[in-house]
Amino acid sequence: MSSFCRRCQQIMIAAATLLVAWASWTTPLVMAKGLPLVGKWEVTITMPVSPGSNQKNSQTVTIDVSPMDSGSLNGRLTVTDQSNRTVSGVWREVGKMISITFEPVCDPSQGAPCSTLILLGRVKGGVIIKGQVVVEWDRTNSSNPSLYATDNGKFAGQSLD
Repeated sequence: MSSFCRRCQQIMIAAATLLVAWASWTTPLVMAKGLPLVGKWEVTITMPVSPGSNQKNSQTVTIDVSPMDSGSLNGRLTVTDQSNRTVSGVWREVGKMISITFEPVCDPSQGAPCSTLILLGRVKGGVIIKGQVVVEWDRTNSSNPSLYATDNGKFAGQSLD
């Protein structure tokens, strides 16, 4: 083998090594370690009963988190409430930080507007999740940057797996 071909082979090996090193460095930590959120969770959500209300309501839901599709940055989930009504949602996880977004079943005849919930929190030890709930109500508010009325709540849950 000529010294030119040998040099080409060394360069190709070095390039391949650098490519593998770069790919593993740029792969999010969540991909390297696995996804602790995947599975079933029992989660209690505490939030205002209506926009701007000081009265809080707690509800317990079961969240079934599916694995992400290959190459996707978010995954799918289902949320089942205490009345056995199910809605779909999405989730994202980076490290131990999670976000879960869904629209709970809504009955406008109950007086409160419908809403979208965004749960922002952490997975601790792979068995407990907790954090803040951002409630975006289906009621316009031109003084809010989102253009809708928003409130905050909290959530906490544990793995059922």
